[in-house]
Amino acid sequence: MGEARRLRVAVVGGLLVAGAAGCGLGSGGDGAGADRVTVAPSGAPSGALEPPGVPSGSPHGGAPTEEPDKTGDAGESGPRPKPSKPPKPSTSAEAPKPSPSSGQPQPPTAPGSAANPHTPEQVCDSGGQGTGYKVQRKAAFPGGTVYQLYSAATQLNCAVALKTASVGAKTTVWATLARQSDGKSVTDRGAFSYYAGPVYLAAAGVCVRVSGGTPRGSATTPWSNCG
Repeated sequence: MGEARRLRVAVVGGLLVAGAAGCGLGSGGDGAGADRVTVAPSGAPSGALEPPGVPSGSPHGGAPTEEPDKTGDAGESGPRPKPSKPPKPSTSAEAPKPSPSSGQPQPPTAPGSAANPHTPEQVCDSGGQGTGYKVQRKAAFPGGTVYQLYSAATQLNCAVALKTASVGAKTTVWATLARQSDGKSVTDRGAFSYYAGPVYLAAAGVCVRVSGGTPRGSATTPWSNCG
């Protein structure tokens, strides 16, 4: 009695693999109904037999078939990129502050921070006792300076105390002119914005002196201008 085996053919990794699927008995040595299959290895010469019932070119009969690409449409590979969102404008930067216009009025200058706009000559010349007064001597006191002036045209002495502090604001200041020969003196005292005076004495050839001050202090010149 002969023995025949059934072979199952499959393609694994591109190789044609045959295996026994079962066995059967038949007469005549070949066995009735038994399928004999000759498996041709990869690269076998033409004429190799193929398993019966398997069409040529099928996955079981030769080169493996390629499966269609299921990743997407033709020409596309991988996932489609998502559109990026535009960046949001930053709110951390502060808006520029407007600079004040040069045409806007500026705050007034505080009293006392400006220089005294008057001079001792102007003050004595404007007092109604002639002109041509010239400074002979001076003495500084806290918040001002006292001056002694003389005019050859009028032969008069003049005294004026100009403020150097709290200029433009009314504060107490005073100026005195004294004549040595008889002890006569004349004083101007009050709350003034710029100066105290002018005060005058006729003292041709006679010694005179001036003094001036504020509540913070005073100053006096020596007797002078005697001849």
